[in-house]
Amino acid sequence: MNFQYGRRGSALRAGSKTPQPLPYEEAKKIYDKVIREKIGKGYRPLGETLPAPIGQAGEPRKTGLACELLTAIEFREVAKYILDPAYWLQDKRDGHRRMVEKRANGAIFGINRRGLTAPLPATLHAELTLLDLQTFVLDGEIEEDRLVVFDLLDANGDMRKAPYADRFNRLLLELSRARVPSRRGLEHISTVSTWRTREEKETGLQQLYADKAEGVVFKRAAVAYAAGRSGSHLKFKFTATCSARVRTVNKKRSVGLELLDENGGWVEIGNVSVAVSHEIPQVGSLVEVRYLYATAGRQLYQPVYLGLRTDVGEKECALTQLKFKRDEEDA
Repeated sequence: MNFQYGRRGSALRAGSKTPQPLPYEEAKKIYDKVIREKIGKGYRPLGETLPAPIGQAGEPRKTGLACELLTAIEFREVAKYILDPAYWLQDKRDGHRRMVEKRANGAIFGINRRGLTAPLPATLHAELTLLDLQTFVLDGEIEEDRLVVFDLLDANGDMRKAPYADRFNRLLLELSRARVPSRRGLEHISTVSTWRTREEKETGLQQLYADKAEGVVFKRAAVAYAAGRSGSHLKFKFTATCSARVRTVNKKRSVGLELLDENGGWVEIGNVSVAVSHEIPQVGSLVEVRYLYATAGRQLYQPVYLGLRTDVGEKECALTQLKFKRDEEDA
């Protein structure tokens, strides 16, 4: 039984549960189980339409909120943080950054990575109204109509000075209290998978790698929230990604890419094919690309087009993002 899944508009990931053919009834049971698992993680069957998003009318506006960013680490450092009891392990989600704020007047709106207001799916917005808080600020990633939350910055008052462990535990409590009208738990809001002890972290790392996750995050449990890249929280990606600008639109559904060097000039980094599930991006658009590594000539090896990026600026499309193959980097 073979299957494919992924974010709408992005390249699909393939998987297989049965290396050999099975009788229909056995295969159908496995198929139904995979469907339940994927729907439970926020995926929806192809062709199922989603309600129109709810958001602020007019141009996005500044909110004054700023995201806390992760610091990248190398593979050789992963074991250090698995062993360190000061750090928790979390799943690095493959969505778009989205904070959600509820103000005292009841208004609820999304906030993107740049601190600008952003629309929220109607189904998600409806569940956010069920949280029993007068004000809140959630921080997480949005995947279609589902919000995966990893931090709580406000819960009827500012919590940013509290240790991360306290904020996350309060988040678990508040989400557990919310119920949809059918008395079931929330369907469009969940917390990120988290492992706390050394043994749990070892298991979590193996599980995420086997599931072909994007990577892992190490959260320092005792620190307060700090906007920007403080170095307290870390990330390691199993595969590399970068944000780049479209340099050219080529024939046969491919585009040329470029990155900004330290002198402010744009450097060509190769081409990437665009799957038929995506629209061809225009010259000057910012896009996200996954790749195996960058060559010594600063060309992406085995790039895969993931989609447009509307939540980053050109300054973030820097050449310093690239991860080079070690033997070429040392050459």
